[in-house]
Amino acid sequence: MSECQFLFGMHDYHDDWANMVRQAGKQAWCVHTEAVGTDSDDHSGKTYPEGVTNVVRLNNGYGKGTGVIPLPAKYDDFAKRCANFVAASRNVWGVIIGNEVSLVWEWPSDDPIRLTDYVSCYLKCYSAIKSVAPQVQISMQAPAPWNPSTPDAQDWIMQLATQLNMVGNKVD
Repeated sequence: MSECQFLFGMHDYHDDWANMVRQAGKQAWCVHTEAVGTDSDDHSGKTYPEGVTNVVRLNNGYGKGTGVIPLPAKYDDFAKRCANFVAASRNVWGVIIGNEVSLVWEWPSDDPIRLTDYVSCYLKCYSAIKSVAPQVQISMQAPAPWNPSTPDAQDWIMQLATQLNMVGNKVD
């Protein structure tokens, strides 16, 4: 029986945690959430801790008015900003685009984020990030399985399968 490579994980870590993992000689992953916006001229990034497998969830913002992904007119700008952020960041293993788009508080307006819109935004982000950081693993948002408020909401397993079929091989 082999040892699990990543038994330990954290969501939005603090330095003490990463240091404890390293001092214990363990491997771990951490999901970091970042609101990057849509300013395609912004080339800022972050340095994440060494010795931890860092997965960065890139959101446009949080809550009504910004949403985890922007309105469709800003998808190209958001994709460019995501690519700029990843290119300027250090120690990024993977990226998740957005989060739980079926939740009303994750929408950029009063209109829901439809699955087809999310996939369109995701594919733009995937291509933009891969053009500057081909080694970075990119994944889609997790569905919110308990929330039926989106008009095209469906069983979460079907939603995930639909997403995967819509993006083809553009998910790592």
